[in-house]
Amino acid sequence: MVGNLFRRQPGENALQDPSGIILAAILLIILCTGCAPSAGISRSASGLDLTDRFFPVAASDRRPEGERAFARHERVVRNGVARDAMVLVAPVSIRASLDGFSGRAFLEGHSAPVYNVGDGMEMDILLLGHGRESVIYSRYYDAGRRLEDRAWIPIDIPLDLEEWSRDAQLEIRVSGGPQGDLVADWLALSAIRIVRKDAAR
Repeated sequence: MVGNLFRRQPGENALQDPSGIILAAILLIILCTGCAPSAGISRSASGLDLTDRFFPVAASDRRPEGERAFARHERVVRNGVARDAMVLVAPVSIRASLDGFSGRAFLEGHSAPVYNVGDGMEMDILLLGHGRESVIYSRYYDAGRRLEDRAWIPIDIPLDLEEWSRDAQLEIRVSGGPQGDLVADWLALSAIRIVRKDAAR
């Protein structure tokens, strides 16, 4: 039966022969499997997605009972655009290991407040390692008052990991607004990934 996949009658077009199409599909699957990335990371032309590397390290005990501080995969729609996103409920911090990365790269993705109410919230992104930390990005979101904060906002941050150890971590902190009101302080982060500098630009 396997031999029939390779046999074709004279004058028969391989694309018209169902067995030829099946053989082509099998070869394609084998080739794609051989090029598959190693387990634990999602490699693609758009970079390495950090979503499944993040874990919560600090969260407030002031939120209502049963309300989670961190959800890894939620469907969030902002300004008509739906994305799979991590949702962080302030105040909370999450971290991801950057093990395996060095040199220059970009941290990319999208962010957006989930709701258009409240007094806003602050996001800080830090690099941690060698017993030190460095804030590489800060942004204040106020979707209740600013129209531009009601849509997905691109994140594009240059990273220079040359000075950092192999056990460096990326931390994202979300805190409440200036009045301390934590109502609706939910921040969505979509497709947070690292793209090597030569591939990104």
